[in-house]
Amino acid sequence: FASALAEVPVGVYCGWASLSGRAGLFKAVVNVGYSPTFVGEENREKIVEAHLLGEVGADFYGEEMRLILAGFQRPEKKFPSFPALLAAIKQDIEDARTGLDEESLAALCRHPFLQQSHKSEQDLPFREQGFMEAQSECR
Repeated sequence: FASALAEVPVGVYCGWASLSGRAGLFKAVVNVGYSPTFVGEENREKIVEAHLLGEVGADFYGEEMRLILAGFQRPEKKFPSFPALLAAIKQDIEDARTGLDEESLAALCRHPFLQQSHKSEQDLPFREQGFMEAQSECR
């Protein structure tokens, strides 16, 4: 997984997510990076943090998630305070909701990677695939 992230620029993205065992797809705001705002608690390795928008239901820790980064929103940055970070997150959520409604980004919710079974070993991240009709509702 770390090798796949090496080529992904650090920053905030909008994207689409699916969860194993749950119907539908979710809009997402995704941070790829090191979480630099909290001094002493920065990540040493690049990580992916996804915030799913809409009604997810119960906790999904431990469930497999498929995620497509649809659009770059802004670079990752260190904020001067927790309230400044929260304000940026609120703006990121609004930007993602709006951006993912645009046809070019909305179409990605129909990508086969999100539609397929979560347990298939043949599915690799970033695999080149064509589009198909949506089998799940995009939220």
